[in-house]
Amino acid sequence: MDRVSERRAGTCRGKSVAQASRTTPLLGPRWRSALGVLSVISLSAVPGITRADDMVARGAYLAKVTGCEGCHSAHDAAGAVAPSRLMAGGDHPIRAASGTFIVPPNITSDRDSGIGGWTAAAIVMAIRTGRTPDGRTLSIAMPWRTQYAYLTEKDAEAIAAYLLTVPPVPGEGAAAETAR
Repeated sequence: MDRVSERRAGTCRGKSVAQASRTTPLLGPRWRSALGVLSVISLSAVPGITRADDMVARGAYLAKVTGCEGCHSAHDAAGAVAPSRLMAGGDHPIRAASGTFIVPPNITSDRDSGIGGWTAAAIVMAIRTGRTPDGRTLSIAMPWRTQYAYLTEKDAEAIAAYLLTVPPVPGEGAAAETAR
């Protein structure tokens, strides 16, 4: 049977199309490894992408999956993070110590109401140990004793690098007042 006849019959090399697609790779091993090398070369050759960009991108990813973004951002009616209030302080109370509730504060790069005046090292210290540059202890509502204490130094540094790039959103509101 020629290829045109096979295609019409829904077969490929004597097998059904479904069987052939599971057992016949699209590309052989040499082509796959060559494409892998080319993709690495092409990604490393893209102008404007630096290790710092990679670190910020990793920090953005980690801030999302570890919950920073969800707690420290306001949400729209559908429950999605409101881009204009990204990291500008949460809009929902979280149970803290002794049954009290806090609303997570502004952690944008705003120097007055956010963490824009903090160094990357100070942010890493706050993430991993719960201590602020002025010596305060953060609420246990932020999982610095459990989850964040086990972040690698590089991951904590990536989150700090990202947080320093979040556009400043001025204003503390009730969120930061109840968290202090």
